[in-house]
Amino acid sequence: MTNFFNNPALFWTALAAFFIALFVELALRVNRRRRKRVLNAHSSRIEKALARFRAEKTKRITNDEYQKITGVSDATATRDLQKLENLGVLKQRGKGRGAYYIFQKKTTQK
Repeated sequence: MTNFFNNPALFWTALAAFFIALFVELALRVNRRRRKRVLNAHSSRIEKALARFRAEKTKRITNDEYQKITGVSDATATRDLQKLENLGVLKQRGKGRGAYYIFQKKTTQK
């Protein structure tokens, strides 16, 4: 078995590989924490709206309906609905003032 300390090239290669793996793992942890924090930041408001729409068996949601239920501004409603679309819960149909969102049959997280 080769001794790392007797072969400087092998030692530095192994050390570099170790630090690369360490930095990749740290970056993945930071990304997971950031994603979790973003998803949980407004989850109670989003869950409240989704629960109400499910209870009413609503097939589609508009930005105005979301604003009325949650009491948020137009910009916040747009961000929340886009977040739900990015998570695969909703799918946007239409553009501009006529836009609405429909529930996806299966929800998958990206």
